[in-house]
Amino acid sequence: MHLSDDNFFNFHQCKSSFSVGLQLLNPIHNRSTEEIIIHDSLTSNSKTEKWNVKRDLTKFPAVSSSYGIIMEYRSGFESLGGTIFAITCMAAPATVHQRYPYKPGPIPVLTVQDSSIKGNKHGIAAFYYNRYMNEFGDIYLRKANESINFVNCDISHNKEEAFFVYSPFWDIHSSNLSEITFMINSSLITDNGKGLFQFSRDMRSSNNLFHWILQDNTVERNNEGGLDLSLPYVWQYNENYTHSVFLANNTFRNNKNFAFIIDGHFAKLNMTGNKFLKNKCKVGLVSIRGMEKKMKIDFNQIEDNFGKYMIEFNANSQSEILGFVSAVFVANEVRGNREVKVEGRKLGRMSPSFAVGFHGIQRVRLNRNLLSNNSMDFEILCGVKNARIHEPLDISENWWGTTDVLQIRERIFDFDDWNGYAVGAFRPYLLEPLVDGSTSLQWEPSGPGGFESGDELGGRLPSSLTLFPRRNPYIINRDITVMPGQTLTIAAGVQMEFAPGVGILVLGTLKAQGFRDLEIEMRPRKASPAQKQQYSAESAKTKLVRLCTSQDNCTNVYERKGYLEYYNQTTRQWVPICDSHFTERNAEVVCRELGYDGLNTHFYHGVRTELHPNSLSRIWSWPEPLQCTGDETSLDSCPLRLNGQLYGHVHKCFYDSEFVFIYCGERNLPVGEDYWGGIR
Repeated sequence: MHLSDDNFFNFHQCKSSFSVGLQLLNPIHNRSTEEIIIHDSLTSNSKTEKWNVKRDLTKFPAVSSSYGIIMEYRSGFESLGGTIFAITCMAAPATVHQRYPYKPGPIPVLTVQDSSIKGNKHGIAAFYYNRYMNEFGDIYLRKANESINFVNCDISHNKEEAFFVYSPFWDIHSSNLSEITFMINSSLITDNGKGLFQFSRDMRSSNNLFHWILQDNTVERNNEGGLDLSLPYVWQYNENYTHSVFLANNTFRNNKNFAFIIDGHFAKLNMTGNKFLKNKCKVGLVSIRGMEKKMKIDFNQIEDNFGKYMIEFNANSQSEILGFVSAVFVANEVRGNREVKVEGRKLGRMSPSFAVGFHGIQRVRLNRNLLSNNSMDFEILCGVKNARIHEPLDISENWWGTTDVLQIRERIFDFDDWNGYAVGAFRPYLLEPLVDGSTSLQWEPSGPGGFESGDELGGRLPSSLTLFPRRNPYIINRDITVMPGQTLTIAAGVQMEFAPGVGILVLGTLKAQGFRDLEIEMRPRKASPAQKQQYSAESAKTKLVRLCTSQDNCTNVYERKGYLEYYNQTTRQWVPICDSHFTERNAEVVCRELGYDGLNTHFYHGVRTELHPNSLSRIWSWPEPLQCTGDETSLDSCPLRLNGQLYGHVHKCFYDSEFVFIYCGERNLPVGEDYWGGIR
């Protein structure tokens, strides 16, 4: 039936005992304006199942629910043609009288069992696409649901990743979601260059959902990494149709440069009965990042590991469609772990080590855990962002290795240490090292050690207080918080020394007035020799970046300012950087890599007047843009900035581009002192 020049219907009909089989051999091209709608009946109405061929490619091959279909074609203003269908008549399924929109057949499953995968570059490499066709007409196979299963396998002695999952492209068009399941059971993942790694260039907008199931596996003696999953952001999700990660009864032991990272979009996370033993971490052991996640972490054993932290919850965004997201960390054993000093943007108390820590916005309930004998600065760091003071973090009913309240307080870093953090509510606490042990009373008197503790001040000011001058300065190692309705009076001549990053937050009233020759002095506290930070050009350990003031002044002698160039170790060329989205955090990392202080940095963009059209013609490869957090030790350790690179796009600089110029300033404090937090 023909309706117009660009819109008509085709009717395809079999005998009443048959159904119509559809296979799409060549899909609609991305640039074509054509649209094909398949109606799963011989009459078109609002209740008819409709398939949009351009959107619903994962439906094919399909079988109609009756003995006929209608194909509606709309050409649009720029149709390219070339779409091919194979249409057949087949015996109707037994459920023909029921609502049966299509017959997909079995879910595509690859099962590898009782096998050894050894001595390769990658043990397993899997590439997944969220598009069906690229700009050159290449067609990528996508299914609505597929699985890869490894059972009782030995994946070992591979040079790089034991399991590498990669999504190489980003698609500007949204389409139906594909679900991909990886199941690894009762397998050995040992002596590889790296562990399990998932990386997606479509991180910010994907059409793929991933499900990871790991059970009864041993991950041991790998040189770098353990499990690093970056789950791409999928905007067509709901609470029951989203990413998921399930781990049970796995053992991670004796790995080097270890990291267990779950990053990316909203997901369901279940970690039960796993063991993390004697791993040497690159930074920390377990980190949950990205969007908040629905998680249940229980009955895990974390012992004798080396790292800056053992468990970190660092969610930086909330789900836009969900309300309360349940998250619990219960009945886990975190014992005997030790700190490894990691060079970063901040050292010492400004970046303490911890067994379990919170950053970001998601609150996780910590109960019935055994925390003891950890050689870390703190057992728990309550760094979750808080809108109100009276919203404590639930860290009650845990074993702290002691029943002494003062010692327990010293093991918690919370609002009383830095008033940008949340209050940690640790009462009642366990009285014995058993997850089902008895607990203390709900309330106990605070006793000594509140705002004033010996020569030190810090914490919440419970009542108005006046500080008078004395021979020795007041030592402030914790933030002073003047609570509403209270007054802190500082008399003339008082001297106060603050630890790095520590200051005064005034929610009530602060009165401080000095006089000539009797000033009130607030200054940084001098660090001990072991705490001093060394910033010098001689301390640089790498020569992968340099700052150039001209083509003639690009030597190995580092400058404090200049245009940034990066050394490509493959082509052995110095490559100028013209990233228009270069950030201050990137500049901090560059200055630190050159051996300078990373705090006093500035960056600009400008034209390099010494370049001409042929200056950059010999550069073979250009680095992709990076996005540093500021804690990295070198620029090459920063992750890629995934802001939607299209297929075939190459980041490239031209001679008249705006190049990155960096200035690494000098410290304005004497050696041995660091910046304190000020009054706010």
